Amino acid sequence: MRLASKAIKKMHNRERKSAEKLLKECKEIVERLVKEREFAHHCFIAFQEYVEAEVVYNVLFKKKVPPFKNYKKYGEAVYVLALADSVGELKRAMYEKVREGKSKEARALFSIMENIYDALMTLAFSNAILPDFKRKQDAIRIQLDRAQGELISLGL
Repeated sequence: MRLASKAIKKMHNRERKSAEKLLKECKEIVERLVKEREFAHHCFIAFQEYVEAEVVYNVLFKKKVPPFKNYKKYGEAVYVLALADSVGELKRAMYEKVREGKSKEARALFSIMENIYDALMTLAFSNAILPDFKRKQDAIRIQLDRAQGELISLGL
């Protein structure tokens, strides 16, 4: 969903109000899709991208991962995959904090990324149930290892 990716871009540019506007538009669309039950199963990716944008927004601006109950209507799989995908965006934000010399904020983002990974590692699904989940878990581990290496090499 383009609105969700535009919102994330605005978040990275610290354009909070613009990001909020785009998230609101995105939410209106996904809410309409949820009501159209016969089409809702075709909208999995749209739901996932919206929830990912919400997760990134909450972490960057509210310093916390939003709970599943906020997105229950979209389903567990959407929330889990959105969490997994959010790690890459959080890593990008962490690197920006490093570039700005904000080591405490960079470490805080890294800690949240680790917490997401730890929570996701308690889950085990086959590809038939949750496609690409194992691959996403592996990708997060690699992202965390690289990010940690960067933080260590910079003495953070």
